[in-house]
Amino acid sequence: MKAILRNDLIPVNLLSILLILIITFFPSNVLRIILGLPFIFFSPGYITVAFLFPKKNSLSIIERIALSIGLSMVIVTLIGFGLSYSPWGIDLYPVLVSITIFTIVASALVWYRRHKVSGEKN
Repeated sequence: MKAILRNDLIPVNLLSILLILIITFFPSNVLRIILGLPFIFFSPGYITVAFLFPKKNSLSIIERIALSIGLSMVIVTLIGFGLSYSPWGIDLYPVLVSITIFTIVASALVWYRRHKVSGEKN
């Protein structure tokens, strides 16, 4: 059960890194749209939901997906709002890098929180 809890973060982080590579090397490709939509509308929210509810059976799959989509919209909006006041502005690469950094840092926090929760006795 511990391996299942930790394996869900790997595809999310790989999607982020893969999307950066695809956008950098293949700028006009249909694959960037296919990977970009879940990257924007799912990944940041899923990582946040995983942080807030570290136990696997805390929420059902439908609840996790619904919360992930809603929280992703909020998080991406806040990242865009922060970028609008930065010297980089809202452009493709700053948004891509910012969401990727958020995803990877939040994944590390999720891993730490899950490790801490799994070590506690219920």
